[in-house]
Amino acid sequence: QHFADMPSEEHEIIFSFFDTDGSGSVSLTEFYAVVEAMAPVRCLADLRSRWIALGFSPCRAMETMAVRTSWATKRYTCQQFGQLLTKVGVWDWEE
Repeated sequence: QHFADMPSEEHEIIFSFFDTDGSGSVSLTEFYAVVEAMAPVRCLADLRSRWIALGFSPCRAMETMAVRTSWATKRYTCQQFGQLLTKVGVWDWEE
């Protein structure tokens, strides 16, 4: 009713994003994880919640962003750091 103009393929894509275990239904846990993943990142606690919702541990998120050997030595500009964050679920520049 609310998305009558949306093609059914898009409905299926959205549903599969929610139905992470592929069971054909969305549990409250799956729904909560998606809500957490889509909430805006405004502080470190929000970033941690986003990572958890996307299945990252903080260490795994950091490893996805940059090689572990560079953690203590590499310095990033704001733009470079923003590009690294896109690898771990922070896509909006306002975040």
